[in-house]
Amino acid sequence: MTHVPELMALPAAELLANARARGVELRPHLQKHELVGAIAAHALQNGDAVTTEGVLAVLPEGFGFVRLDDDDLRPGDADAFVSPSQVRALNLQTGHRVRGPIRAPKGNERFFALLQVDRVQGADAKRAADVLHFDAHETFAPTRPWELAVGDDDPAALRELATLRRGHRALLEARGEARVPPELLAGLAARLRARDADVTLCLLDQRPEDVAAARARVAGSGARVLATPFADDPERHAQLADMAWNAALRQVERGRDAVLLLDSLTALTRAVGRSAPASGRWACPGLDAAALRPAARVFASARQLSDGGSMTVIATVTVRADSVIDRAIADEFRPAANLVATVAS
Repeated sequence: MTHVPELMALPAAELLANARARGVELRPHLQKHELVGAIAAHALQNGDAVTTEGVLAVLPEGFGFVRLDDDDLRPGDADAFVSPSQVRALNLQTGHRVRGPIRAPKGNERFFALLQVDRVQGADAKRAADVLHFDAHETFAPTRPWELAVGDDDPAALRELATLRRGHRALLEARGEARVPPELLAGLAARLRARDADVTLCLLDQRPEDVAAARARVAGSGARVLATPFADDPERHAQLADMAWNAALRQVERGRDAVLLLDSLTALTRAVGRSAPASGRWACPGLDAAALRPAARVFASARQLSDGGSMTVIATVTVRADSVIDRAIADEFRPAANLVATVAS
């Protein structure tokens, strides 16, 4: 049996060797998702069973696609189409992690198709009816500490998070020319994962070398790192943040303690402002008030639920002295935070 995420997790050289060993005819200069798609198609043509697993993105038209973690949940050739009837039958939402067998495209179809949904969030799909939506749960004030065991040798910003509780909203402010190092967030992600949390580090509008360093830092911890490079379109930054946030919510619905580390609310707000239609209302000169909504939804979702699950959001903002927009974004979220820490330059 061929499992698409296992192929996607292979190093490029090993994946190419896998394709050649199978006898797959390859076009030159393929991207990784195209190579995985070619291997999966070849396996199906030869009668091999192929399964996939990933995070569901439900489109406004009612159908969805299974996006792959190791491709940063971006659309690709190895994605699987999920029909509207499958989405309706299980009331699937964006962010659900689904698993099942796939088939090859037919006729004019462009994508693999999910034959059936076997697992939702790691559990039998038949149990999906027992799970309530995130907003249907009663909310309690956070009381359970994370117990991060922060020491004197840790950065000051990290020491300020020592009192962090499950369900808190924490804001890390980088002022002036300072920036929040992704390695600091990655180290925090690894510590939270060690406390039995479902941890996602979402890095938006980043330098590729910083993303690589963050991934190396959390390797083996079980924390997920999802990222967009600064060259991506603004829509892509907003899309990834939305997917990562929804995936965390789906975990909380199952009674898990989920943590979303988002770098940054500033990047997300600017991306939405550059890509969404203008509302005509301004938070400050150059910043549409509607651009703040997606980041506000993410930050406001931090809470402790009645069934024991919790959503903790640790987000960063960048406040450059010469930027009115940066200051307006920070001023919007600072009052809502349970903890505010400053990152020194």
